[in-house]
Amino acid sequence: MIKFILFLKSYWYLLYFYVMLRRRGLRIVLDGIDNKEKISKRSIEVDKNSLVAAFRLACNFHFLNVECLERSITLYKLLISSNFDGTLCVGIRRKPFLSHAWVETTSIEELNESKYREKFQVFLSVSQGGS
Repeated sequence: MIKFILFLKSYWYLLYFYVMLRRRGLRIVLDGIDNKEKISKRSIEVDKNSLVAAFRLACNFHFLNVECLERSITLYKLLISSNFDGTLCVGIRRKPFLSHAWVETTSIEELNESKYREKFQVFLSVSQGGS
């Protein structure tokens, strides 16, 4: 049941951030993410494997062509709302020009994408403590 709830949450966040990034822009979306989100007493412990499986399933079956930015913001939001650490990074490469967004985390090694730090120059980094 937890996997299904996490899948729905992931699917909804992907849709929500897809629309909001196009309507409001990155700064407004990032300001809207509550970095100090607290876990309520009723919240259920989230298993790492369930979170990974639900997120990947939502990305694979989403009807929109979600890009790395939407996926990264969604994953970051899922991690902090499930009481895991995470850092959202956005970087660029100049030649040839390319931008990319990724999440770095020490909580779930499968989702850690810190290898991109070597390929891109980070110009935006958001962690639980704030930007």
